[in-house]
Amino acid sequence: MGISKALYRRRNLVIAVLGLFALFLLFRRNDTATTTTAAVHRTDENSTNDILRPKVQEPLRDGFIKDPTEYFVQLTLRDNRVVVFSKPGCPHCKAAKELLQTYRDQRALRYIVIEMTKEKDLQGIKHALNSLYQRSTFPSIFTYCPYSRRAKQLLSEYHDGRGLDYTVLEADLESDPMAIKAALGSLSGHSTFPNIFVDGKSIGGSDDLARMHRSGELAVLLKDRSLIV
Repeated sequence: MGISKALYRRRNLVIAVLGLFALFLLFRRNDTATTTTAAVHRTDENSTNDILRPKVQEPLRDGFIKDPTEYFVQLTLRDNRVVVFSKPGCPHCKAAKELLQTYRDQRALRYIVIEMTKEKDLQGIKHALNSLYQRSTFPSIFTYCPYSRRAKQLLSEYHDGRGLDYTVLEADLESDPMAIKAALGSLSGHSTFPNIFVDGKSIGGSDDLARMHRSGELAVLLKDRSLIV
């Protein structure tokens, strides 16, 4: 009875303690739920075979990006080596996806499909692809070479650090990439990509560029041609 009277006299304190304990349990439950959700998300992401994240990432296109959809497109193309922009009900998109599925099943091709199910998304992506890469039809399929990525990354370091100006011709964005490849092979004797030219003369591909960079030969060559400071 004495304990009951003591608790009654201190009822406000007891209520406050119980309230704090309830809040503690609530926050702990939310933290547990958040941790569990994040873990499931990571597991799903790591178990997805279609997404390829290369170690070497080239910088995004320079300049002020007004449209967030353009930013999304650039990030997607930067982080995945084969990307298909597709729309439902398109027979050409369906044929392209079926062909890529065959390559995945038979030769372990890894790719990602951006399926635009809403008209708003479709128009936004279409506008971004046309603005960035002059493509306005579907499917739009982009493939990227890791050796070309590495070469562009190295050249970008010379651009940022020593003022090198250079031009990149993306062969797979041209109307006839194979014709470009054949012409470069005939001109330089080097028929694979990338093919890097300095003052009209081919210095080879990505491995050649990296070797010249490590030895210092690349810096000397560019300096002699007054291409860097």
